[in-house]
Amino acid sequence: MKKYNLTHKNNINNNKTHKNIKYLQNGGYKKTYTINNFKFVVTTKNMMNMDNDNNNNNNEINNELSNTNSNSNMNDTKDYIKITIGSGNRKCVEITIHNNNPTNASLDRFDYQQDCNISKDMVRKIDTQKMMGTLILFLKNKIKTDMDIDIKTLTLEDVSKRRCEGTKHNIIYYDLYLFKYGMPYYNYTYEFDFYYESDREQHSENLRLINGVTINKTEFIKFLMSKKINIDIDKDKVENHKQNIAEFLDTIIDDILATEFIKHYLHKEHLSYLLHYFFMYMKQLTGYQTITYFTCVKHI
Repeated sequence: MKKYNLTHKNNINNNKTHKNIKYLQNGGYKKTYTINNFKFVVTTKNMMNMDNDNNNNNNEINNELSNTNSNSNMNDTKDYIKITIGSGNRKCVEITIHNNNPTNASLDRFDYQQDCNISKDMVRKIDTQKMMGTLILFLKNKIKTDMDIDIKTLTLEDVSKRRCEGTKHNIIYYDLYLFKYGMPYYNYTYEFDFYYESDREQHSENLRLINGVTINKTEFIKFLMSKKINIDIDKDKVENHKQNIAEFLDTIIDDILATEFIKHYLHKEHLSYLLHYFFMYMKQLTGYQTITYFTCVKHI
């Protein structure tokens, strides 16, 4: 497998800034790019452990990243590239490219903040889609032309979830998107796929279990009441939530498909805390299993 030497060549002293590049004491560098209103910062880490005979190769710098194989005794697994996006203190995107697997980029963080873009006016969904598209173009174009690294895949660990307002519960996005769209969040939104066949098989089984299942209004209301759903809700909001729940239960159509139920009833923010109990009820009814943690891959 091709390895990448994360040092430049040109005998420029460490810690010196050259245009938009800052060279670091570890032999790596930090470079900034601005694309589509997003600020990319690329940092290379070069923790090489060389023989004395090879010490003259340390601190060598060039304007382009060298892709020549190193003859030094180095631990390749410690050499990596970090890429971040974000104009604020908290980065919205963090990507790692490891020297021992340079054709894959690991998406370690993909988050929404209003200051993700340079103008600090990010809009949910629209601009997060734009951010994903821009980072893929960056990996395919800039990383390839500037570093001669040909990224083939983008991988991530899908643990996406949302806090239910006013409760102690989190909604796992896998459950929500399983019923609404028949596939997990990143698969549906950004066209990722399951990395492991075992996860794909479990997902297929979940689809089989919930297919055609309908909600019996009387049984579902009985289940909700048995769980005393107001117990975990903030005291200041209890009365308002009770009213919302009563109004909500009156609108349920008996024998509606579970998938249609999610689409038409539980998409409103002020009712999102009921999702936790809906998924609990559906697991009891069908036996489907939440995939809370799984690896996704996107070929780029």
